[in-house]
Amino acid sequence: MRITLALLLSAMLLGSAQNALADCTDTLYGKAASGYILKDVGAEASDQPVVQGGATRTCGRLSYDLWVSGGLAGDTANEIDLSVYYDDQVGPLKVQLAAQYFFVSLDDSLGEPKDDIVAGYADLSLPVTRGRLTIAPLVRFVQLVGVKDLPNEGIVQPGVRGSFALDDRTTLSADIRHPISSRGYSFFRVTTSLSRQVTERFAAQAGWEDTDQTPSVFWFGGKYNF
Repeated sequence: MRITLALLLSAMLLGSAQNALADCTDTLYGKAASGYILKDVGAEASDQPVVQGGATRTCGRLSYDLWVSGGLAGDTANEIDLSVYYDDQVGPLKVQLAAQYFFVSLDDSLGEPKDDIVAGYADLSLPVTRGRLTIAPLVRFVQLVGVKDLPNEGIVQPGVRGSFALDDRTTLSADIRHPISSRGYSFFRVTTSLSRQVTERFAAQAGWEDTDQTPSVFWFGGKYNF
């Protein structure tokens, strides 16, 4: 189950020659939320409102992402993530590999590496489309490596994601997973979102997220494609 950064980066570099010639697109996105739930571990990072957002550059199969979180509660509400993604299709199977670095702030330590996390995952899904409905059984293998203070752990996340096109501009999406950690805990996580393409480049979004370990979180925001 262990996924190392070296293997992830090697797989991503397989498409580097093709992506060097590909046209790149840029996306800005952001949201205001009633709280912040750490997605992989199901813990509550903040029970106070947060503002989160970032920017993504996509060049062929590779994407580069900067994500920032800030909130009234401070500490774990504040976070900066750097991510590289590699997306591919193997027959009917969709594959996404990711290498990530999380600047975590457990005790007003956003600028200190002691509680940071290096992460990698492999996400495998099998989308099936019938009309406006798409259902995709999935499994995600996650490896978290603490830079210093935080422990290492592997997480397996079986689940299903789906989307339904209400009309040509509006899509309802949902993601249900059951993360199981090598450290002996598990939980259920549900996320839903509604996206409305307001203009050719801008989409307004709203969503809800919940686990059986945390209070629900509601959010609204949007994304703009250049």
